[in-house]
Amino acid sequence: MKRLIKLYSIVLCSWFVWGCYDDKGNYDYSDLGEVLLKIDAEETVMYGETLEMSPEITLKRTTAEEYDWAWDVASKTSSAVPEFKRIAETRELKIEDFREEVGVYDLRFCAIHKASKVETYAYCKLTVDNGLSKVYLLLSQQPDGQYDIDAVTHPGGIVRLNQYSLINNEYIPNAEKLFYVNSTQTRDERLYLTQTEGGKTISPIDLAYQGEADGWFFDAPADIRVSHLLTDLAARDQFMVCDGGIHYMNNVQVPLKASVRCRLDDLDYNITGVGTMHNSSGLGR
Repeated sequence: MKRLIKLYSIVLCSWFVWGCYDDKGNYDYSDLGEVLLKIDAEETVMYGETLEMSPEITLKRTTAEEYDWAWDVASKTSSAVPEFKRIAETRELKIEDFREEVGVYDLRFCAIHKASKVETYAYCKLTVDNGLSKVYLLLSQQPDGQYDIDAVTHPGGIVRLNQYSLINNEYIPNAEKLFYVNSTQTRDERLYLTQTEGGKTISPIDLAYQGEADGWFFDAPADIRVSHLLTDLAARDQFMVCDGGIHYMNNVQVPLKASVRCRLDDLDYNITGVGTMHNSSGLGR
């Protein structure tokens, strides 16, 4: 019985060996060739301007006609799997009036083999900027009497016109002043735009509209016309002069809103001008 089992095992193993020996490797392999892609490792484009990039492509044992080309972007996040979206299906990248939000992105160039759908990538760190990190902001009156905000970079002196309308698709009626507040207490930046009636809060990052002037107050005055906005050196205390009265804001406690009109010994008052006093260290008070 043992001999029969051994003999059966030998025959079975021999059959497997013969099967492997008889397999001539009848598989349908095809050489897809090789494609090597190279793009700039980093690129910066200004919001609303033209994004252009020309890749370097090296082909071995294949031709360009065998490939489709595409460009994708994904916001840089903490996620291990970025979510790419397609922005172009061309070999050369040229997108006029590029308007992805200001920020940092992964940009990739794709070579897609038409027959096999195999994809090859090259990556780039893409920064979308608006040149507003170090600038002077200027209210500029337009031919129709409305206003826009222009930016002049510092250093460099590069002028970028109509930045508010570029982001918000509208001009500003009856604009008067811009006030920038950067509180070292709360690490908070705000940009106020005052108008002859009311005003707007604007993002200091990209000038996007954020809200109306009644959001500056706990109890907004019936008529809002802010003439001055003063702070201490650290912007901890903020004083807003509105319609001849003082409205105080503490830039430490939230929400960041101004109080009702401050009273002075129960006397009526009307502020017509504002100045500052300086101590021996040159600090304003």
